[in-house]
Amino acid sequence: MKKILTGILMLLSLTTFGQNIFGGFKAGLNVTSIVYENKEGDGTTSYEPTGNNTGFHVGGLVGLKLSESFGVKLELLYSQKGGRYRFDGPGYQIILHPQNDKYYILQGDRRTSINIVNAHVDFPLLVYTDVLKNRLRIEGGGYLGILVGSLGRGETIFTSDDLIEPDELIVTQTHSYYRDEAGQNLGTSLFNVVINDQGSQRNIENAINQTQGAYALFTEKDGNFYHTLDYGLVGGLSYRMGGSLRLGARVNYGLRDVTNNFYDVSLVSLESYSEEGFTFNQRADKDFNLGYQFFLAFNF
Repeated sequence: MKKILTGILMLLSLTTFGQNIFGGFKAGLNVTSIVYENKEGDGTTSYEPTGNNTGFHVGGLVGLKLSESFGVKLELLYSQKGGRYRFDGPGYQIILHPQNDKYYILQGDRRTSINIVNAHVDFPLLVYTDVLKNRLRIEGGGYLGILVGSLGRGETIFTSDDLIEPDELIVTQTHSYYRDEAGQNLGTSLFNVVINDQGSQRNIENAINQTQGAYALFTEKDGNFYHTLDYGLVGGLSYRMGGSLRLGARVNYGLRDVTNNFYDVSLVSLESYSEEGFTFNQRADKDFNLGYQFFLAFNF
């Protein structure tokens, strides 16, 4: 009899616990940027302004009610992050002569705009409390993100007094940060250029590819441009529209430097260069994800 009563009590406990578990789906809009904390500039003006990108997120969640108005939940989301990288200021152009393997460095003005889309699988873990008769939910916690795809599309326009023909170089940037290799150029269209070389005109055929990969400037590759793991803080609000439908907004603040410092190089100046080669001016930047999410969620 004692064993039977114990079994009944255990069953009731499991049933009560199970009633406090809930699941759901959510989907919505992302507005994200990669914040460049150490921006390159002249001390008063930044040459790297931060730009926003839009994407989406979709996934599921599971939660546990600890009381009538308090609980914890874990989400699994596919989330598009990234931003618009922009550079507008003085810069250089590296030209490798294909016939004699000599380097020529032009100083001029560079304008670059690249739309970056980084696809993550995110795991936000949050605690929440419900107020206003359980209509308004306040939540906060942290997230862990795993990068599963990384692409960039844009262009670079370079002009210089030492660039005689053409009067500007327009290079298409087509970046696959996982697949691209060092020095990789795409396509077969190349620029023939005429430059001013210490007072003399020099004609260089097939000097620059018109479409470049993510690591075209580099002679070697040391990992990928963006780190695989990201983590940060999460906070937000949601409002119960009726039944189990919720409308909400959330901010994600990244704590990790998401870029590989090997590729954090100055686009304004080189540390040194000659006809035999060049050395980048390295920068230890901290670049982090910042995102705003607007979503609809359905709990069951």
